[in-house]
Amino acid sequence: MKLRFNDINGVSVTEVESPCRNMCEIDARSGLCRGCFRTLAEIAAWPGMTSEARRVLTERLAARSARAPDEE
Repeated sequence: MKLRFNDINGVSVTEVESPCRNMCEIDARSGLCRGCFRTLAEIAAWPGMTSEARRVLTERLAARSARAPDEE
């Protein structure tokens, strides 16, 4: 999970960076992006998600990635 730290008005804020890897292709069978393992709904929702929701999703993506078959 990539984290970015910002200082807003003297308060440190942690933001979760987008998991996009610029390898955008939706797998027809799974409905997941082959680059970041998000669904189209998750990709569309990302800009409006809270940092906590992004963190939770990022953890789910790591699990999806680990279960994905290797591409050859």
